[in-house]
Amino acid sequence: MKHLPQSVAGLRLLWLGVLICTLSSPARFGAAAAGTGLQYDRDIKPLLVAHCFACHGQDAGKRQAGLRLDTQTGWGAQTQSRLPLVVSGKPEQSALFNRLVSTNKGAPSSPVDAHQVLKPEQVDRIRLWIAQGAPGLPAPHWAFLKPVRPPLPASRDREWVRNPVDAFVLERLKARGIAPAPEADRRTLARRLSLDLTGLPPTVEQVEAFVSDTSPGYYEDFVDRLLASPHWGEHRGRTWLDAARYADTHGLHFDSYREIWPYRNWVIQAFNRNLPYDRFITEQLAGDLLPAPTDEQLVATGFQRCAMSTNEGGSMDEEHMALYAADRVQTLGWVFLGLTANCAACHDHKFDPLTMKDFYSLAAFFRNTTQDTKDNNAKDATPSMLVPMSGKDASRWAALPEEIATLRPQVDSRRRVATADFKDWLARLGNFKMMADPQFPGLLVNIPLSEGTGHQITGYVGKQRRFTATTEEVDWLLGGPLGAAPVITDETHFEIGNYAAFERTNQFTFGAWVRLATGVAFGAVVGRMEMEKGPVGWDLCQFGGDFSVHLSGRSPSGSIKVSTTGKQAKAGRWQHVFATYDGSGKAAGITLYVDGVKVPTKVNSDRLTGSIRTKAPLRIGSRTGGIVLEDAQVQDVRIYGRELSADEIVSLHAFTPLHHYLRLEPEQRTKIHNGTVHRHSASAQCIGTGWPQWTARISSFPKPWPAWKSNEVSFKRAVQPP
Repeated sequence: MKHLPQSVAGLRLLWLGVLICTLSSPARFGAAAAGTGLQYDRDIKPLLVAHCFACHGQDAGKRQAGLRLDTQTGWGAQTQSRLPLVVSGKPEQSALFNRLVSTNKGAPSSPVDAHQVLKPEQVDRIRLWIAQGAPGLPAPHWAFLKPVRPPLPASRDREWVRNPVDAFVLERLKARGIAPAPEADRRTLARRLSLDLTGLPPTVEQVEAFVSDTSPGYYEDFVDRLLASPHWGEHRGRTWLDAARYADTHGLHFDSYREIWPYRNWVIQAFNRNLPYDRFITEQLAGDLLPAPTDEQLVATGFQRCAMSTNEGGSMDEEHMALYAADRVQTLGWVFLGLTANCAACHDHKFDPLTMKDFYSLAAFFRNTTQDTKDNNAKDATPSMLVPMSGKDASRWAALPEEIATLRPQVDSRRRVATADFKDWLARLGNFKMMADPQFPGLLVNIPLSEGTGHQITGYVGKQRRFTATTEEVDWLLGGPLGAAPVITDETHFEIGNYAAFERTNQFTFGAWVRLATGVAFGAVVGRMEMEKGPVGWDLCQFGGDFSVHLSGRSPSGSIKVSTTGKQAKAGRWQHVFATYDGSGKAAGITLYVDGVKVPTKVNSDRLTGSIRTKAPLRIGSRTGGIVLEDAQVQDVRIYGRELSADEIVSLHAFTPLHHYLRLEPEQRTKIHNGTVHRHSASAQCIGTGWPQWTARISSFPKPWPAWKSNEVSFKRAVQPP
């Protein structure tokens, strides 16, 4: 393999370092052979940890004789025998060795009830280490030692040793009394290299090219080609993702799908571009805290979001926030510090230099987060970010804000210029008569709720019919999109009857204008939902500041639930809320619109297998069982027996109120009415529809209102730093 420039000697050389450390590790090959140089951290400390630290370690409550063997200070302390613990080069004058070989029953080398006792060969290893000068003392915890390049072992077999790693391998083989195997044939080497570097067997073409290559650097060239393969990053990134506890599901409760794979791709790309290791660490731990972080650096912090999360209704939020922080502390300890930090969650660490206070001080850092306790079983639990899926998408996404900012003044300017023309047109409009409704095929139910007085209402359910509120005392308040609207209360809501009896395989669209009251946690806008025997049916609800659609089958048929994100439900404001469903039986088949705009959603559940048919009647403002949209107002409830297009939803939002305003007598029109018509007229002209043509469209509405459209941009949502 060719030498890498120092500036890019990142993750590839990291793995070379791991290989060298492994070759010199006692965990793999045992302690150093007798007569060779012993090191405290490698050869002696593991013995003391296993046999001595329980009584002479960090735990002050169990420490005996005031002796500590886990700190540099402890090794220099006075012993009860008044002998130094270790005298370099003189085992017989060292209190440690004398206690280990003592035959005094009153001062045994190990407690009588000790589970493990040092074996004679282990005691001899400690003696030899002291005789060699106790190399490595005083030594901090091994994880805090600065890596030092070891000297190359001397080797007389210059033909076999072709690079520095070979020298370490040969030394270990000789220490174990093993002779090197003969060099493998090229086909075997090609297979070994490909599996080792990419995790995949080589192709036939790769093998044949390797076998037939007669150049002196044939081996290095093949290695370089494998390192240049995208499969290198996939193979090496896989082991890092294990350490980062990466998973495509949340891990708890329903273990729902989690869309965090942009972080996985970042790891793979980091290996493939040989990202320097310091940046690899920094961007994962705190990429969001860097000055002006890039999207890539924000995605890198997905490392912090790989922890398991829950949406269990009975879970305690404070408990799980503590668990999330503890997970991040222990992962930091395991992956970056070489410490079992999780031990200090309950007490000062018994072996590593980490106190309980240290643990919770670090946990406090990780609790500075905007992450919600509940993940809502959503693939993109907040906080999250949109990640363009290609370079072309990224450039388009970056350009859109400037383009929008450039066009917006044109609309504002036209609105100002058109004021005089608009007033003249409005005066000439007089008692302008127009169609009662934009007619879209498939309308099953339309309940305007615009009577303004009384407790009886009129609506369309295939034909015009009259319906009665659940009480004769109905409050009607002005200001709705169609005029005065009824106020929903525990006593006042509307039961329409056996209409819109959908099955999960049917397409349908439903929604209404709604004005929510402040402080209402939950309530149904419209739907057919039976609650007595478990939720069965369908409805549109407001829950916790967002709108949600629920299709539920009788247990154990499961359900579909999709909710908006970002607190779309705005109390005290009229909003046009609609949902479409494509009959697929999947959450992906549900789309939610607020004020004519498709809004981001999250999937709360997606396991519907049975029927959603119910005997519960169609209701407005409540579910069967008394779950009411308290103090809200609802108007223009519409249900269609098909999936409406986005343009049709835009038209419903834009023109339904306009129909109402323009059908009023001139003296009945308010400033708000005229302002709304004015805004739409100005916008219409700015997108190319002339004034006369726009007037004609208002009177006939042969087609849906044209929607603003930009170039299509594809996105995936990645988890953002907590």
